[in-house]
Amino acid sequence: MAQRAYDKALYKTAANLWSDSLEANSKLADDRQAQHRYNAACAAVLAGCNNGKKDDGPPTDDEKPRTRKTATSTSVATASARPKVRDLTGDDTRR
Repeated sequence: MAQRAYDKALYKTAANLWSDSLEANSKLADDRQAQHRYNAACAAVLAGCNNGKKDDGPPTDDEKPRTRKTATSTSVATASARPKVRDLTGDDTRR
């Protein structure tokens, strides 16, 4: 459902659906192939920028904190889930 909303440029709806799904089932967040966290973050950012269809509308003042939380928490979680790789100098870094 969230992906379909995203494909139709209903970003606020998509972000809310992904956020609800990730909260209800934490195993979805661990599925790196499906990239649910990444998709939720993208949808939340696009919704926050008021991109998308007019019938979805921008986030209301009550929805803005949730949209920000979805965007930041899913982005941070996605970045921290990346494996560490060793660069040419031998330092452990994230890429």
